[in-house]
Amino acid sequence: MPPVMRRGVGLPASREATRPSDGEAAPDRVRGDARTVVALGGAVLFTPTALALSDRSFTVLGLPSALVYVLAVWLVGIVLTRSLARRRPDAR
Repeated sequence: MPPVMRRGVGLPASREATRPSDGEAAPDRVRGDARTVVALGGAVLFTPTALALSDRSFTVLGLPSALVYVLAVWLVGIVLTRSLARRRPDAR
């Protein structure tokens, strides 16, 4: 069984100062949770049920609505993934 570490014991002073309090979520954990939501949300939005809901009889600039839906979901997924993958300037 691994030893139980008390809060702040064994950590360098620089890490102790930057630890969030018990009520706050760590920024890396929140970012990791957001990446999980984007990945699962993208998978759900590409299921046959969601694609069937987007398949309507109208066009957008001459393109079928299903194609516009797929491209829009794809683009939003890329933009969200890129924004979540950016490194913070202070994380070097």
